Amino acid sequence: MHLLYLDDSGTIGDPQTAHCLFAGFAIFETVTHWVEQDINAVAAKYRLPPSLEFHATHINTGKNAWRKISKDVRQEILFDLYTLIKNRGRDIHLFASVHNIEKSRQRGTT
Repeated sequence: MHLLYLDDSGTIGDPQTAHCLFAGFAIFETVTHWVEQDINAVAAKYRLPPSLEFHATHINTGKNAWRKISKDVRQEILFDLYTLIKNRGRDIHLFASVHNIEKSRQRGTT
């Protein structure tokens, strides 16, 4: 069985939002343990607290707890996480879909 994670960016009801992005990944259930071990290794490498969540936007911008970590180190962490995903390419299936909701509004289909 595959597990599915889906996230979105953009607010359909917001007239200022022209596009909405849906992105996520699918992963086979028995692989999650090994991916978690890889992620924990990245956290241990940088001595990050176990409760710290890996949100790319927060890491990249230094938001919340990430502001205490230098930009160079945050960039290294992102690189390590992207490398992890690349190396697990057969196990993690990424997908994304961009929707032009402004056009949908014009057609009355939102």
